[in-house]
Amino acid sequence: MKNPRAKYREEMEKNLGKIAELQARNRTLQKKIRESENTDILGLIHAVNMTPEELAEFLKQAKPDAKLPALPDSMTDDAETEGESDDEEP
Repeated sequence: MKNPRAKYREEMEKNLGKIAELQARNRTLQKKIRESENTDILGLIHAVNMTPEELAEFLKQAKPDAKLPALPDSMTDDAETEGESDDEEP
């Protein structure tokens, strides 16, 4: 007859494997949820033709105490016009 502790340990090991699989699946689902939320947010922003600067200002007014990160240079209007001069013709 098998030792009951061995039987319990086997079941516990099996359960730990299932738990690890479920935790990995939950991480994947959390990532998909975040991506979906981000897509929805970007869609709303584009629907109102808001620039990154306008969005940042809007968020500052909505939550004045929030610490918002600085916009990357690639997202500012200055980055779009960088390297262009007024006296160049298209």
